[in-house]
Amino acid sequence: MKIKGLVVGLLTACCVMVLPNAQAQQDPEYWRWFEVEVLLFKHTVSQDISERFPLKVEAINTANATDLIAPIVNQDFHSLRDNLPLCELSENDWQWGDLPCRYEDEHLTVGINGSPFNRPSKLAQLEQLPVHFADDAKDIETARHPFLVPNDHWVLDETEQALEQRGLAEPLLHLAWRQPVFGRDDDYKFRLYGGRNFAERYQFNGFMKPQEGLHLAPREQQLEADPLTRRMQNIDELFAILNKGDYRFGTNEGGQPLAPMQPDASDTPVWELDGTLHIFLVGNYLHIKGDFNLREEALVAPPRGELSAQASDMLASSLTQIEGQRFLRSYRFDQLRRVISHETHYFDHPKLGMIVQIRRTDLSARRY
Repeated sequence: MKIKGLVVGLLTACCVMVLPNAQAQQDPEYWRWFEVEVLLFKHTVSQDISERFPLKVEAINTANATDLIAPIVNQDFHSLRDNLPLCELSENDWQWGDLPCRYEDEHLTVGINGSPFNRPSKLAQLEQLPVHFADDAKDIETARHPFLVPNDHWVLDETEQALEQRGLAEPLLHLAWRQPVFGRDDDYKFRLYGGRNFAERYQFNGFMKPQEGLHLAPREQQLEADPLTRRMQNIDELFAILNKGDYRFGTNEGGQPLAPMQPDASDTPVWELDGTLHIFLVGNYLHIKGDFNLREEALVAPPRGELSAQASDMLASSLTQIEGQRFLRSYRFDQLRRVISHETHYFDHPKLGMIVQIRRTDLSARRY
């Protein structure tokens, strides 16, 4: 009986301890608010990378992460659209012109992938994302969602300028926001992205998008020549290509095979930097978890295979010989650290740098 009473007592105590936390997650009156400033940049000084990074990109799940950037980029969407010409169908086919256009009745647009009536996405059309994002001041006492703060809250301006002026780094993203901070298991993450948008040229998996006319037809003189003559012409062309240095045989970097090309019809942006930032509390201790992919164009060896197959692919067309080696590789940044508020924390990486400062607000203390 004593043991039973002890177990019941412990369970009751645990329930009393858990209930306030559960209530804090659901009731904004219990939220603990902090101000977060983040500066992300890529190194411009070459470094000896002892760590081996795989060529393939490992996708980061950003589906449920809060996006503070897209609303700012798209907030002028309506005023921008009003100044565009009306969309018109071509007389000969159903292809739209190269210029963006607006629709006379926006309520009749069809939300189907690939539909010509879909509204254009301003974010997806950007080739380069701005570095700085800020917004008007909001009242934290009445806020029910995280929000960007004005740039007069920033304290990392001088750091950003110093890195850029000394030629040490290229800033990719600088912003600050206020957010409630919960426990680690709540998985309350923010999606951060910036830099170039590679979607016009590359698929997310790193391979180049198929291009019309990429595979050229054989030359007429080759078709007319006898088999021996065609073979000699191929050999001469093969040596000419190799002498130019546009192509090289061998395995992939580090012996790692590239994934087979999977056609990607999606028009979603492929950002130079993309990932999530997770700030959470364990007890009263703040933690920062950064998970990003930095994409970079590279020349890689052709996929492994028989030399005869590689030579055949190379001779298909001169364009294939050059473009077939270009690949959008990935450098993964995955770091976790316990931090102290109001201190500046630098996360180092051979390719990417992150500076974070978390500042307390009037609503940072526990209220339960």
